[in-house]
Amino acid sequence: MDLTSLSMAEIWKLYAEYYGRLRLLHPYRQLLLTAISEMNSHINLKPTSTIFDAAGGDGGLLWALQSDPALPKPRVLLIDQSPDMIARAQCEPYDGHVDCRVADIDQPHTTWFIPEPVDAVHCGHAVYASNDPCALIRRFAAVTKPNGVLVFTNPMPEPNMMAVLKEHLAVVAAAGLDVGAELAMLQTELAPLVAINDEILRHSGQLHMSDEATTLAWLEPRYWQLQNHYRTYAGNDLMVVATRTKVEV
Repeated sequence: MDLTSLSMAEIWKLYAEYYGRLRLLHPYRQLLLTAISEMNSHINLKPTSTIFDAAGGDGGLLWALQSDPALPKPRVLLIDQSPDMIARAQCEPYDGHVDCRVADIDQPHTTWFIPEPVDAVHCGHAVYASNDPCALIRRFAAVTKPNGVLVFTNPMPEPNMMAVLKEHLAVVAAAGLDVGAELAMLQTELAPLVAINDEILRHSGQLHMSDEATTLAWLEPRYWQLQNHYRTYAGNDLMVVATRTKVEV
């Protein structure tokens, strides 16, 4: 895929078109499902619950919620700065109430279309790209109810996508499927996404792909109580789970 003649606006549009192909990978699907499991274990998701999906992209969290028929379908407020991502999220099948809006997590929380404090905040693969991760997580506190839960994932330094591929192929092999055919399919389907992602990273400013200690330090104890943290996405990400204190922001 030749991206050299495209503007960044055109590249971001392509990114939205191809981003959903990540769901072909078992580790990525598991990442989304684990985030739902963590939220549910801390606040017991109900149809009356509200999840704020910050920088929610094309609606991967909606897919995860919908994939479990037994799980109640909470209300989801999803924002993303890309209109193309929002358009795709709006097309994601979901039995619960969902409100998708174009908004930027680096802007004040009053611009996020959140009418009242939410029960849970999810932010997958986006904190690292924010201008100030600590300030962003403080803004998350401003929109979260006391005892509400925050689940976010952040890439570790020097991510290894080959580990993701190996983990996926191990699942394929365990299921008795054709690993060679699966690998060929993934190479074809994911090559455009990898090229687009590399181009975006090349033009990006400072990215906060941080070690465990740095990532956990973004949680200010006056606002968040750390509940859990562990490696996920074939060791490439740190998943962080925290609950909201009663201290106002």
